[in-house]
Amino acid sequence: MDKLNEYKEIYYKELEFKDSMNGKTGNSITFLTILCTGHVYMFNIVVRLDFVFCILPILFTIFEGISVFYTALSILNFYRSYHNYEYKYISIEDTYIRINENEKLKNYYSDIEINSANCNMLSDSFIKNAINNREENMRKSENQMKLSSSIIKAIVSLISTYVFWIFFINRIFY
Repeated sequence: MDKLNEYKEIYYKELEFKDSMNGKTGNSITFLTILCTGHVYMFNIVVRLDFVFCILPILFTIFEGISVFYTALSILNFYRSYHNYEYKYISIEDTYIRINENEKLKNYYSDIEINSANCNMLSDSFIKNAINNREENMRKSENQMKLSSSIIKAIVSLISTYVFWIFFINRIFY
């Protein structure tokens, strides 16, 4: 029975870890919204620029394109971080059916053997699902690290583009 409780605890810890990682969704959405709002503002600036006489507006547009690329990469990493994961759960119905099947064998086996078989079956289910959930959590954690780094790159590139506009283009053209 100790093995069953240990495996059950591991199984539930993996589910708790999954829930804690899913709690980071709001932060990612907030930063992506801020990035997209910044790009709308920057596109308004790009539309007003005169590209004929100077290379600075062309450089500004290139910097903005790089920033848009990093933002698109962040959105793609957001999708990868929160979609296409297959977590395994203990099916109560299947467990109930399997325990009842074991209970029907009381005429052939002792209660201790049936309880032992039930514990082994439950232990096996818990540890297999815990192992699968751990692998999914590791994959999700890795994708969230990629998401965090791509959001940071997108924010830095957007701020750099804005600083370029303030120090070079805004002083020259306005």
